[in-house]
Amino acid sequence: MVIMVKQPLASSLSCFVFCSFLIFGPKIGYADLSLLVPTLVFLLLGFSSHHPARVDGDLLKIGGFVFLLLTYQLVIQSFTAQFDVESSLRLARAGVTCLLLASAIGSRVFSSDAIVGSTYCALAVNSTLIIFAALFEPINMLMSEISGNDRIRHLRASGLLSGFDMAGLIALIGLLMTICDVPRIPSRLTRGVMMTLFVVSIYFTSRVTMAIAAVIISIYILRLALSRKVGILSKIPMVASFVAIGLYVLYDALLPLLEVTFNLGFFDVSDSDRLDILSRHAQQDETRFLWSDMIFFPDNLTEIVFGTGAEQVFSDVGYVKDVYRYGIIGVIFSIFIYVKIYSKGRQYVKKKSENNFAGLLLIIYVLIFSLTWKNNYFFTRNIFPLVLLLGFSRKMVSSFGKT
Repeated sequence: MVIMVKQPLASSLSCFVFCSFLIFGPKIGYADLSLLVPTLVFLLLGFSSHHPARVDGDLLKIGGFVFLLLTYQLVIQSFTAQFDVESSLRLARAGVTCLLLASAIGSRVFSSDAIVGSTYCALAVNSTLIIFAALFEPINMLMSEISGNDRIRHLRASGLLSGFDMAGLIALIGLLMTICDVPRIPSRLTRGVMMTLFVVSIYFTSRVTMAIAAVIISIYILRLALSRKVGILSKIPMVASFVAIGLYVLYDALLPLLEVTFNLGFFDVSDSDRLDILSRHAQQDETRFLWSDMIFFPDNLTEIVFGTGAEQVFSDVGYVKDVYRYGIIGVIFSIFIYVKIYSKGRQYVKKKSENNFAGLLLIIYVLIFSLTWKNNYFFTRNIFPLVLLLGFSRKMVSSFGKT
């Protein structure tokens, strides 16, 4: 396939619009702006161009795998007579996203630096919207209309995303990018401001991601304290901060969350805290809040192995939903696709100076595989394009003006 593009590298503004809508673009009726706007940006760059574009083979294969999984699910649906249109469209969208990015990367429309920088800015903008929406109800109402998240809570917001957990994970990735210095932020003051922005936005989203963020910050502080660059007088308050944050996470966030979620009966949790935790879960039905109530599988072995074709609406757990969609076979194949994306992304990081980037990718994938026990993060409309943008960004030209 050949598409004409005007120049090897596009402007920063075009790249920002491309990445922002790919990750956060809303769906208005049948119009999915997360695909329409990036496609329009790409095509507009090509109409007056004389430079032929190519399609990236690796991303094309990833897209092929996604469409193969979609085909498998449709076959299962035809056998079980259970048709889950939304679930099928989710995979179709993921496949189209692969094809769009395959064209953008293969044709060198954007540079690696532009993709990473634009993605980071997009995450920062959403975190800013989360903070303002949480503090000002009219903004929260407006964001709710855009995102489709109708669960408006006091001091809670999801920005342009439809769920609190998803918003928390996206903000957490922004925090990780800041800590890993991806993209490079030369000013310590700017890095501190950005870390504060993401941490505050996480506070307004999900308790789980807030606990994870506290752990990450604690480790970051401990690392600084153990660094030879830090004097002994500076190490003492850093270690004290590490201990304080750790105790806060344990007693104020983690233990109450475990007590309410698993109904342990070991710890005292106030009624206000219990109601606050109940309001932060993803399921609408608060009588089915316990995590243990959400771990269940189809009734017979055939459906467990091959799936039913449709997701289970009474569980938030991503692995449970996927077992219902396409069985253990589909779950294993989904994990294979994500491992393939990670291995390709890791392969493109060849310089030792980019070890932070490689570490960032690893942590993101560990989070996705782990948090899928709580919610659904495979091939979702926000996380999947973000994973592709970061994973394949290093395959592009390093920066503007270089070939």
